[in-house]
Amino acid sequence: MKRENETGDNSETLEYSDNQSLIAELRGFKTFRELRASEAYQRHSSYLAELLGIPRLYPARKTQLHIRDFVRIAHWNIEKGKHLDAVSKTFLEHAVLRDADLISINEADVGMNRSGHRFVARELGKALGMHVLFAPAYLEFSKGYGEDLKMPGENTIALQGNAILSRYELHNPRIIKLPICFKHYEHVEKRIGTRNAVAAEVEINDRKMTFVSTHLEVRQTPACRARQIKAIIDALQLAGTADAAIIAGDFNTNAIARGGWYRTIRASLRLSFADKGRLEHIFANPQPSEPLFTHLRENGFTERGFNNSATTCIVPMRGFEDRTTLPKFLADAFEQRMSRFNHRLDFRLDWIVGRGIKPLGDGDLIDSASGIVSRSPQSIAGLVNENGGQISDHDPITADIIINHGSTRMRRIDAD
Repeated sequence: MKRENETGDNSETLEYSDNQSLIAELRGFKTFRELRASEAYQRHSSYLAELLGIPRLYPARKTQLHIRDFVRIAHWNIEKGKHLDAVSKTFLEHAVLRDADLISINEADVGMNRSGHRFVARELGKALGMHVLFAPAYLEFSKGYGEDLKMPGENTIALQGNAILSRYELHNPRIIKLPICFKHYEHVEKRIGTRNAVAAEVEINDRKMTFVSTHLEVRQTPACRARQIKAIIDALQLAGTADAAIIAGDFNTNAIARGGWYRTIRASLRLSFADKGRLEHIFANPQPSEPLFTHLRENGFTERGFNNSATTCIVPMRGFEDRTTLPKFLADAFEQRMSRFNHRLDFRLDWIVGRGIKPLGDGDLIDSASGIVSRSPQSIAGLVNENGGQISDHDPITADIIINHGSTRMRRIDAD
């Protein structure tokens, strides 16, 4: 694990290197199997293992908890950090998000053209005065997809990953690599690496808790995502960490099997002809269709009480990504049928799940130091960037939790 010096100054002692010459060597192979067998890959394998396998911890000089008697957790897939200044401003100013002391971040770029070559998680941590733990998931061989490809300029460091931001000290930081279900090297958004989770322990009111941020596979099946969640649970068990744990992230629980022409045709027919109201209910409540929730519950985790019932991601269906796997007449017919959904689908993709943790509701507790009142789980929609557009294609979510049930400093509102 890489650790920046403890001075907390602005010297970027552990910044990543420009990877474009490396990418030029590795991008020309047709399949990932060919890449793995190449002399170029073998020559750089140690560097790649370190680059993608070792988390980096950037301690803040000083941190100050906003809430002491309970914990406000936030999770946000920030869509690469394309609107990082708006993300920072939201965390600093929003009435609920500003008091989150433990934050899970997905899709944090480092040195990508689409996000202004910024070290997204590091800059966000500095703005919020928080420790930062960053875990690269991918070395990106393209500028992205869609409008990203039209932007002038090129990538430099070319990483994307997951991060934990915390006002609590982070201990035992590590990366949990997840099973590979999709050939990202052979996709139009070419990359190498794996989906992962980043984990650390925190100590809150003398009780230890494991905190995990993860981003599961979208271009595959519910069974794939279940295997990935199982890998996280198994890793926590092997590590022998505290039973109390939170897993937060974009679980991509869209209740749809993707990947290849057969699955795409089946999904297209289902979206075109199945009962509209039933589909909308499934997308907003995907638990019965996503076996990862079974794995979680069998191992003591639950989503109940940590999440509200709102959807967290709107997916436009005009020019949908999978249409290239369909004959043109089918793709055109599908897009016409999507008019019944107003060419958009609303999904519940983002979750906070807990084990050995008690979620709080509105007014359950008042923090004795700050007077901040606990809130029920939130999904915060309608956030806009500096241009009036959406900050991210996902909404942030929050949950207030209690760690030390025996703390004498806690007091209920109804006791006053």
